[in-house]
Amino acid sequence: MSTWVKTGEGNVGALWALIFTFVGMFLFSMVWSVNYWPPAPASMTGEPNLEAFQLGYSNAATLQEKFGIPAIFFGMIQIGVLYLIYRAIRRKEMAQEVAHMQAQAAAQPAE
Repeated sequence: MSTWVKTGEGNVGALWALIFTFVGMFLFSMVWSVNYWPPAPASMTGEPNLEAFQLGYSNAATLQEKFGIPAIFFGMIQIGVLYLIYRAIRRKEMAQEVAHMQAQAAAQPAE
């Protein structure tokens, strides 16, 4: 929750943490399935469980069945929202830099 608040306040480090949290969750969902966590007896044989390694197919299939839209569009929407957040934060930072430079110029005595 605090990462969202800090991102909204313009903290670029929090924005990167948020972006990589989403990337990490996406990659985790592609690799792991409910068959792996908690470990199911079928996964604990020591043999590769190829049925459990679905590369997120069940998630994508569920989204496509529920909404009738390919799952890649949901990822594109997420990327778009993250880009808009980044752009808003960057504009705010630029405005603060300009205001800071103007304040410094006004504070310097005329020679």
